[in-house]
Amino acid sequence: MLNTKAQLGSYGLGILKDLLVACMIVLFVVMSSSLVTAGDEITRVSLSSLGVEGNGISESPAFSADGRYVAFSSAATNLVSGDTNGKWDVFVHDRQTGQTTRVSRSSAGIQGDHDSRDGVSLSADGRYVAFASRASNLATPNPQDISYNDDIFIHDRVTGQTVQASVTSTGEFGNGRSGNPSISDDGQVVAFRSTSTNFDATQGTLLWSIFVHNRTTGQTIRASKSNSGQFSNGDSLALDLSGNGQVVAFSSVSTNLVSGDTNGKKDIFVHDLLTGQTTRVSLSSAGPQGNGDSNDPTLSADGNLVAFSSYATNLVSNDTNIAQDIFLHDRTLGQTTRVSLPNTGGEADGPSTRPAISATGGSVAFDSLATNLVSGTPNGNSNVFALNRNASWTTLIASSGSGLGFPVISGDGLNIVFQSQATNLVSGDANGVQDIFVGIQSTSQRNHYDFDGNGKGDVVWRNTNTGGTTIWLMNGITVASTGSPGTVGLEWQLKGVGDLDGNGKADLVWRNSNTSSIAVWLMNGTSLASSGFPGNSGINWALQGVGDVNGDGKADLVYRDITNGATAIWLMNGTTISSSGFPGGVGLEWVINGVGDVNGDGKADLIWRNTNSGSVAIWLMNGTTVSSSGFPGSAGSTWAIKGVGDTNGDGKSDLIWQASSGSTAVWLMNGTTIASAGYPGGLGTDWAIQGLRDVDGNGKSDVLWRNTSTGATTVWLMNGTTVASSGSPGSIGLEWQHQPAN
Repeated sequence: MLNTKAQLGSYGLGILKDLLVACMIVLFVVMSSSLVTAGDEITRVSLSSLGVEGNGISESPAFSADGRYVAFSSAATNLVSGDTNGKWDVFVHDRQTGQTTRVSRSSAGIQGDHDSRDGVSLSADGRYVAFASRASNLATPNPQDISYNDDIFIHDRVTGQTVQASVTSTGEFGNGRSGNPSISDDGQVVAFRSTSTNFDATQGTLLWSIFVHNRTTGQTIRASKSNSGQFSNGDSLALDLSGNGQVVAFSSVSTNLVSGDTNGKKDIFVHDLLTGQTTRVSLSSAGPQGNGDSNDPTLSADGNLVAFSSYATNLVSNDTNIAQDIFLHDRTLGQTTRVSLPNTGGEADGPSTRPAISATGGSVAFDSLATNLVSGTPNGNSNVFALNRNASWTTLIASSGSGLGFPVISGDGLNIVFQSQATNLVSGDANGVQDIFVGIQSTSQRNHYDFDGNGKGDVVWRNTNTGGTTIWLMNGITVASTGSPGTVGLEWQLKGVGDLDGNGKADLVWRNSNTSSIAVWLMNGTSLASSGFPGNSGINWALQGVGDVNGDGKADLVYRDITNGATAIWLMNGTTISSSGFPGGVGLEWVINGVGDVNGDGKADLIWRNTNSGSVAIWLMNGTTVSSSGFPGSAGSTWAIKGVGDTNGDGKSDLIWQASSGSTAVWLMNGTTIASAGYPGGLGTDWAIQGLRDVDGNGKSDVLWRNTSTGATTVWLMNGTTVASSGSPGSIGLEWQHQPAN
């Protein structure tokens, strides 16, 4: 059935030559690097303002809400001029300007006389930096600080002022060690751990306890205490403060913070600073306490969601992997779920640790030794992953043979910063020490035909006689269920499918051929959840594609003026246009043949084809702006692009072609370059490719075929350029057409 000897006409010799060259390139890359990334670019930020790599170890990264600013500790002495103290310092790198500054200095600009190392935290706007330091000369005046205990300081990057935050409510300095600061979004509240005994009116113990200092009121209170005010009887260490500064989560071996704590394990507790109540959250949804240690708490901005790692096997049902997992507890609902799960189902085959949650809780980053969370993950070392909870999909952010970890996620969930000793994550890494890197969580529409949000692409049909619609919810090559969301007049044409509201479920975009009005159906499986009319495109503007061009997790609409070649983009927020722009225009001999994220940066790009020459061009998009462009190749006039999707699971959209002879070809893309190509085969001239979607949820887009004579369908389950297996989901009458039509 499969014809692998594709008849390419004049294009045949060219593509064979390109394929051989591409294979040589790929072989070289595989031999020279073990890097595996799901996003396009990983950047290093532990650099000087001139781009010089640090000459010492860097660690403890922190992020501003939008991911622009990265703070970290470093032993490097060449990141800024005048660094002559020979100590660990705290730096902030501006990813927009490339500037790196040192913040572990006094208000007078004097560098610290001891290490600043035990934790760093940034306010949402990156203005305030909280850090721990043993330096005795950072706060002025500070005549008592001669013991070189770690203290907590806050540096204002606007005013240049540095103040000590590990102080009593009357302004006295703590008499013990303090560390691991976590600052609120506005920079006015900071939580930290400390062995100081003078922060309370009643003397505390020498155990590590959790304290919160309010810079506005000057008050410092203990958070690691029971509802009756009893101090914790065990160490409390790892902690996180919510963005609103009202909730602090921490791990503790204490047994007296809540009643019924009899498991003898380290648990996760939450202290509400408004109510003064302390609760335990390392519990199952049914209430039983965990039977293993829990650690690494992290909070959403409102403090409602708590992510943590745990060895417990009874927090959720069917936890049989005997490995540390990542869990999420919803304080409002009282529900605990496991998030470190493979995309294809089952359990992780290795431990996962150190979660970090985005502001809304929509994304959770973590590091893991598991090899089955994402297809193609190498084994043997810790890798960084991110779960998009809306799409129920985990992405491999970065992997290297040297291991990496300690991820921190930006408030918007788009960027993950982490530390690694790897030398192959970026070019020119020759310092041989641990650095700080930033990876991108791809929020591009991985599976834009997924109507029920289960990670598997579905199929939508329209009756050309009645205007009715029906949806096949897919489970691999099987139709799991079907449904009909509704019927509209034939003047309404279904022009696009994509997740316009960012809830992980595909929506339908309609255009009225008479009035040019646009309508959006927000879908919930096969049901219409709600609808709206974002606007009118104008009679000359044709809707050419749907894709997330600005990387906000919401699909946008791409238009073309059919009279002059201009393009326009509506950046969407559900049924509303949040903004719009005009990327540019090209001659009418160029047509848009697809929208997809070919470079894996989380932003959909535009794929063009010249109808005269057969050349392909790609616009790499950044919202409504073309960031760059390129020409990957060309194909003969008998070949047509029939689908855009990620057939090899590397996070980058690929192109599938079909010739008039029925033969197929796949271009595996790397930005504007063809990484490699192959020929999966063909089904004959009466079979037409309807498009690409990941019907089995393994992270690789599959090919949907339809017999134009009988209405029968076939699905190729893809593995790059190879058909792994195939099957026939069923048949539907020829009056039903796949939507949107190719």
